Amino acid sequence: MSCRQGLNQLCYWCGVDGGFADPPENLVAKYKFVFPCCIWCLENGKNHFCQVDMKLKLIKRKEVEPVGAIQQEHDS
Repeated sequence: MSCRQGLNQLCYWCGVDGGFADPPENLVAKYKFVFPCCIWCLENGKNHFCQVDMKLKLIKRKEVEPVGAIQQEHDS
C-alpha cells in the first residue's frame, strides 16, 4: 500500500485543496508527473508544474544470421 494513498491533492503553488484546472493534454503526454494547479493560480500567471520527461524507448533490432550460415563458416 502506497504511503500517498488517501492523501488529498493540493495545488502545487498555493496549497488549496480544490478548484483544480485540468492539465493540457500536451503536458500529460510529455511529462510523467503533472502536479495539480488551481484556477486562481492559473489566472495569476502560474502554470502546471511538470517533472520527468517521458522518454521513448527505441529498440534496435539486431540482424540474426541463419543457423546454416554460421555452421558453414565454422566448417570452413
